[in-house]
Amino acid sequence: MNSVNTTGCGELWLKERRQYVGASEVSAIMGRNRYSGGVDVWMAKTGRVEGDFNNYRIRKGNSMEGFILDEALKAGAGLPGWTSRTVAGLQKQHTHRDFDRLKCHPDCEVVLHDGSNVIIEAKSTSIRAKKSLQDWKENEYPNEGTTAMMWWVQVQAQLAIMDLNLGYLAADCDGELFVIEVKRNSSFEMEMLKAVREFWEYVDTDVCPPVQTAPDSASIDKLYPSSSTSGGDTEGVMLRDPLLGSIREIENHKASIRELKDEIKLLEGMVKAELAWSDVGLINGEVRCTWKEQSTTRLDSSRLKEEMPEVFDKYKKTTTSRVFRVKASKEEA
Repeated sequence: MNSVNTTGCGELWLKERRQYVGASEVSAIMGRNRYSGGVDVWMAKTGRVEGDFNNYRIRKGNSMEGFILDEALKAGAGLPGWTSRTVAGLQKQHTHRDFDRLKCHPDCEVVLHDGSNVIIEAKSTSIRAKKSLQDWKENEYPNEGTTAMMWWVQVQAQLAIMDLNLGYLAADCDGELFVIEVKRNSSFEMEMLKAVREFWEYVDTDVCPPVQTAPDSASIDKLYPSSSTSGGDTEGVMLRDPLLGSIREIENHKASIRELKDEIKLLEGMVKAELAWSDVGLINGEVRCTWKEQSTTRLDSSRLKEEMPEVFDKYKKTTTSRVFRVKASKEEA
């Protein structure tokens, strides 16, 4: 493991992030991030989009780090004792010993009395993450598809990069401080290194990585916002055979959605019939449903266009987007 102090690097540090995978990006690359995917990270690394490291959410989280770390260390964080720590914000950059494109900037490094090191990753989060944090603390492992899983992956990446065996996640959530122990997982580490190496090959060759998650699909929309023609028909692309299965799955899922919507309407109708003129439905004294009036005001654009076309033309707004549709096969019809 190599270490470099990144204090005060500012814009230079942000530009350098294009040259490596950070621990916080590993969950997206591995398809274990609810909000971002490998395609999104690839677009940032290849300069197709600018990474946003200075938005309100990130600035708020950074400002809370020092307080959260102080509170975690006050609580002992389950540590047998500590003798020193880095100051929040004075982060060091650490590089994986076997793959120099994998780096991390831990929030806090703690030296125990026995001379060993542990790390603490600080998070400030909303109440929506509370259930996943509670489950993680009780079961020693977060559930897949949760925000907590993203953080577990990040700490695992940091432990692998720094060659440490123990870390902690300290999260401020809904007025409660969660301090959760994270032990290094060697099998996950092997899976992670394989995934990161494969990802960086896509960066080096400037080839888009495969779509693995729903966030990847949103990134594809950003990557290809328009077609190669401005409205005319194209010759089209001969899709690979496996994608026929994908198209059939889309058709089947959409049919299932339509059936579920009909089922929901039926069930709602049964409850509404029981509510009749009442606004509120109770079960065992607890409010379980409501059926209340609400008003919506909308502009009658058709009438405005007919009666005041000059005003309509002045304020109309045209947006263009690509719409994906699946067409039924003539052979299967």
